[in-house]
Amino acid sequence: MRVTERIADELLSAVASLSVAQRESIVRSGAVCAQVGPDVFFAEDIAGIVAAREICATCPVRALCLDAAIGRAEPAGVWGGELFCEGQIVTQKRPRGRPRKDAPVIFVSARLSGETAA
Repeated sequence: MRVTERIADELLSAVASLSVAQRESIVRSGAVCAQVGPDVFFAEDIAGIVAAREICATCPVRALCLDAAIGRAEPAGVWGGELFCEGQIVTQKRPRGRPRKDAPVIFVSARLSGETAA
C-alpha cells in the first residue's frame, strides 16, 4: 500500500469516526474539501499539489483546518492550503531520489524572511 493510500484511508476512517452531527457541521461550515475526494489533497505530483492549494484558497474554514493540522502534526498532504511532510509545513515536495549536494534547504520560517540555510 502506497503512503498516499494509507493516509487517505486514515483520513476516511477519521471522518467515519465522527458523529453524523459532526460531519454535517463540517459540511454546513462550508469546507470545500467535504465536496472533493481526498486523493486531491494527497497528490504525488506538483500539479496535484497546486490544485489542492487552489481548492483550499477558496475555503472559508481554511484557517481552522490549518490550525487543526498543525495541532495534529499531520504526516502528509495539503491541509489549510499548506503542504505537510512528516508533520512539518514545507514549501515544496521533495522529488524522488537523492537530493543534489548543492541544493539549498528552505525552511517555512525562512520563506517569510527570504533566508536559506547555509
